[in-house]
Amino acid sequence: MSVIFFKIGNTDYTGYVDVQNFLVNKEEIFTSWTDINGLEHRDHVRTKVSGRFVLGFRDSTTFASVVSDISTALSTNGYTSCQVYCNNTGSTETIDAYLTLTGNGKYDFTNTRQWQTLEIEIVER
Repeated sequence: MSVIFFKIGNTDYTGYVDVQNFLVNKEEIFTSWTDINGLEHRDHVRTKVSGRFVLGFRDSTTFASVVSDISTALSTNGYTSCQVYCNNTGSTETIDAYLTLTGNGKYDFTNTRQWQTLEIEIVER
């Protein structure tokens, strides 16, 4: 079974995803109102995918390449079309999403090792 966790265009980033801490879900969006009797009513507006996940890299070259590719995809409108897995539905959704990228790194200079991460917050447009 091959699941796509995160893909932009033809580039599948699933191999870099920390799937053990993947927190993306599809949620129902409602408008709610309360009637004169104090009863709450909800009207379904839409569904929306949102959450966060981390990509991990062993070298700075791959990290820089992925950041550049994602930034280029976002440069036109500030959002990009992507495929992302939703935990609560068990399906991969194709959405237009805003992505917020936050980098982090751990370095062992003595043994010349590094581990760089890119946390992505994703919100469907």
